[in-house]
Amino acid sequence: MAINNSLFDEEQIQKAKEDFQRVKYDTAQQQFVEDSAQILSEALNINLLAVKGFILRAVKKWQNDYQTSVSELATRPPSDRLAAINDIIKKFKESLIRILKDPKEEDQLNNAIKIAMTTYLKKYAGRT
Repeated sequence: MAINNSLFDEEQIQKAKEDFQRVKYDTAQQQFVEDSAQILSEALNINLLAVKGFILRAVKKWQNDYQTSVSELATRPPSDRLAAINDIIKKFKESLIRILKDPKEEDQLNNAIKIAMTTYLKKYAGRT
């Protein structure tokens, strides 16, 4: 179930695209962002560069909160990685909720994120 892109504030979508185009990040962050963005872009029907910008914002918030780098997650057990991903997705979702044109569409956003998380879990959660 894809969300109609017009449900989001187009100006904020554009800013997220611009944010992503300016950022530099390490290899581990790049892989996480690329993989996650593809899944979320399809589920949310939002421009891929904008999704990458929103993900990077969420990753930066997570890194600040936990004073650690995403690259360090590769050495952690799957349960730690899953907890981190859940927290990053929560931050991602919070930023999208703020730009929904109609707050009543939050359920649709939640459903799309659940689909994306299910895909992510099937593909990555079991890695050791």
